[in-house]
Amino acid sequence: MKTKNLHVFRGNVFFTICLFTSISVLFFACKKSEKDILNSVNTSNPLSNGPAGSDDGPVKNNRYIIEASKGKSLSDIVSDAQAEGATVIRVQRQLGFVVVESTASGFLSAMGSKASVGTITPSYDVKWTPSTNPHELDKSRITIPKSHITNTNPFFPLQWSHLAINTHDAWARGQKGNGARVAVVDGGFFPNHPDIINNVNLVLSRNFVVGETLEQAYDDFGHGTHCAGIIAAEDNDIGTVGVAPEAELILVKVLADAGYGSFEDVCAGIVYAADQGVDIISMSLGAEIPRTWKGENVNETRYIRDLINFVKRAVSYATDHGVTVIVAAGNSGINPTASGFLASPVGAPGSLGVSALGPRGWGLNPLTNLDEVASYTNYGTDIVEFSGSGGDFTQYPNELWFLDLVLSTSGAADYYFAAGTSMATPQVAGVAALIVGKYGKMKPAQLKTKLIGCVDDLGAVGRDAYYGHGRINAEKATR
Repeated sequence: MKTKNLHVFRGNVFFTICLFTSISVLFFACKKSEKDILNSVNTSNPLSNGPAGSDDGPVKNNRYIIEASKGKSLSDIVSDAQAEGATVIRVQRQLGFVVVESTASGFLSAMGSKASVGTITPSYDVKWTPSTNPHELDKSRITIPKSHITNTNPFFPLQWSHLAINTHDAWARGQKGNGARVAVVDGGFFPNHPDIINNVNLVLSRNFVVGETLEQAYDDFGHGTHCAGIIAAEDNDIGTVGVAPEAELILVKVLADAGYGSFEDVCAGIVYAADQGVDIISMSLGAEIPRTWKGENVNETRYIRDLINFVKRAVSYATDHGVTVIVAAGNSGINPTASGFLASPVGAPGSLGVSALGPRGWGLNPLTNLDEVASYTNYGTDIVEFSGSGGDFTQYPNELWFLDLVLSTSGAADYYFAAGTSMATPQVAGVAALIVGKYGKMKPAQLKTKLIGCVDDLGAVGRDAYYGHGRINAEKATR
């Protein structure tokens, strides 16, 4: 059997492990097997090393976002850009800009002088989610005695996050998100994963990354698939189960498989999802860029602000079209605003930012608190609206520390543990889907009010920097 190492990455933090003992041993933490279990994972330090973007600044991608001047049209921009030898990548009519590509050194100044051009902003690729070198969960070595199963999905006993938000009681009322449509805006997916395939609308799912397809090229950890499974892995007796196992999923790829992407592609994905009539957009992605960052051009800080404003406009477009946009707060353990970082899309007007909570030693004590503030989560009353189960790794390297992470679908037909606000965000989106399934389609302000009404108010009374309005509760959401 092939054993792979544990890897840790900047930004969203992912942990994947290979288990060589039975789940029953893991679940009840039998002491005699702990050494064997720990021998199956690499013991490198799993701590995050700092904010995303702190040493990897944005990289120019030869694209430009151009808005028309007063009295001119997007067609005028297209004509002028093509006359300068540029290739038109996208006409984003909903947001009022054109995306073009040119490698000519004088293109920025040449187009900036055109009468058709109101503003022109160089585009940049940013690391929105981390690179991964993930690891298989060897299902052939896993056995769960029937008497230990509380749900017929075999990996359900390891999904402590369902205990945290009381999904079982919501399901018992027959509320499983039927009728809700959720867009997962992320990197590559494995849409044929057996736990999500029946809930994925492949006809409406889309890829916006040039040179790649919707399906992730490499068959291992899939960030987007992991998030999709947290929302709506089907209740089908196969593996895990999502918060809203009957919700419809639309998969929208805006990031390359490696986690990089452009602001304009993120905008395109948001707009596309909104135009498909989704109820909820779940985005477990984010960029944190130092406000003092400088590159080749003294105006680049302004350009980055412009790009973030384009994303804000895309979020506003979605909310104006009846879509609730739920986004990850980030995994750098900072208040981005107070720490001098420009963050996107969290903090965009109308978006609902999500912080992460998790247990500390659940594998050894199933009665432990499941709602500790995650050691890595970003915080701040200006960005955090709600909190959800994202997992944590504070027990490393103690035995069974990895069971404090979130288990979900990933790979072509596999399951992985991972931690991050990336995991907490789709959990909140799943509860939002339960609400839509019960009450029907509603405006974002109404859905936000419903979410506020179903939280457990942890931490300081009322909204606070770490829990937001509180940790969502699926049972309360379906009363």
